[in-house]
Amino acid sequence: MLKSKFFLFGGSILLFLTNLIVFLRLPHVVWIPSFVGTWLTSKGLIYYRDFIQTHFPLSHLVVYPFLKLFNWNLEVEPFFSFFILILTLIFIYLINRSVSLSRKGFWVSGIFFSTLYWYFSTWVQYSQEALIGLVLTIVFLLLIKACSNRTIPKNKLFFIGLLLSFAQLSGQVASPTVIVFIISILFMLKIKLSGKKEFLNNIFIFALGILLPLMAICVYFLIKGALGDFYYWNIPYYLIYSKLSQARPGILPIKDIVLFYLPPLILIFSLLTAKWKIGGFPKKILLILCISTIPSVIFSVFHPHHFLFGLPLISLSWVYILRDGRNKRLDNIFLLSAIFVTGYLLYSKYFWYQDKLKFASPTINLSRVTENDTQSETIAWLNKNSTLSDRIIVVGDPVLYYRADRLPANKYFSVLPWHYLPLDQTAVEFTNKRPNFWVIDNLYKKRLITSWKSPEILKFIENQLLNYKIVYKNTEWEIWKKI
Repeated sequence: MLKSKFFLFGGSILLFLTNLIVFLRLPHVVWIPSFVGTWLTSKGLIYYRDFIQTHFPLSHLVVYPFLKLFNWNLEVEPFFSFFILILTLIFIYLINRSVSLSRKGFWVSGIFFSTLYWYFSTWVQYSQEALIGLVLTIVFLLLIKACSNRTIPKNKLFFIGLLLSFAQLSGQVASPTVIVFIISILFMLKIKLSGKKEFLNNIFIFALGILLPLMAICVYFLIKGALGDFYYWNIPYYLIYSKLSQARPGILPIKDIVLFYLPPLILIFSLLTAKWKIGGFPKKILLILCISTIPSVIFSVFHPHHFLFGLPLISLSWVYILRDGRNKRLDNIFLLSAIFVTGYLLYSKYFWYQDKLKFASPTINLSRVTENDTQSETIAWLNKNSTLSDRIIVVGDPVLYYRADRLPANKYFSVLPWHYLPLDQTAVEFTNKRPNFWVIDNLYKKRLITSWKSPEILKFIENQLLNYKIVYKNTEWEIWKKI
């Protein structure tokens, strides 16, 4: 027992230190929607009404108090990425301890999760998907504990509802998985509760937990006069126009997708063998939960971050695959499969880590502007030749609003092609709320053609500039002033 605890402690320290080294060596970057959105909120602007966001807001609001406390220091937000990783690993361990005496599942899950966490984050960056993944891991822990009990305490049922609502209101990518969780809870209640009245009472408590955060959000935006905007940008607009924001249209990282879904595939074989009865209901639900991540990972707006919300659940497959059973031969086969997949994972991602970790200490924050950066020169000119009341539009990095301490002229603060569609609606906004200055990054402007294939957006900007004159220019940036 003492030897086992020693290996657990030593292994945990090694896993922690490895992640800490990666965290310190990888470049840091702020998550622009959260960082800029919360800063604009602190200046009195309202989400959706005064500036566009196409995702539910809770993942932003969670970090708001901390960003405000540190006055939106660019170094602070990336730390949330590390905290989320560590907390998720802790809950993966707690789940492993709840279902198995063996720790093999935890170690393989931990390595699988940690390796792909930084890879899919692309940098050290806080994201809504990582936060959702953590919340869903907690929900799964509560679910397996509820399965082992005769009844589910109403306070835990209410709490599960709150967490599922929190996950959903943090981002639309969670929707299919949240629905599976809700159906699973209802099915479990139906099995555990024989009386109709008790069943309905428990459903009411569960539904109350789900609905309270949603009602609070709706009341907030209703008071702010932005309930219609909240609905439009998060549901109809998200479904219709967000598909345009695919970074590489028509191209999916097939190797990454196959590697990502290998654990659930092996879990299927585990269920089809003698281990079918081992793990019971939670094991089968976990498989369905893993499958439910496919629409948001593959068929929605594709971005590597989208893997992160399902990564903890996918990683948990190893906990059930490597749970010791009665058939030692099968146990060894599954252990060999875990070793093979882990070995291939580490080999395939080695070159990515080798390239990213070449940055030497101290940690580089890619969101920070250096003294010789052309953006800092642009900001200096803008601060000298404009006032705080002047409104601007930035065709480039939206963090410039924060750096220059200037607010956007209208809701189209971020020049992303899918934000500007439909163009006739955007044109009306610019007619009513013209910026005093356009601040344009010419390299970013080229991306409208080369990366996003959106010449109509570039043409729209050029038409807007007909009523402006250029007043500043350097090797990268231009500033146009209203005539």
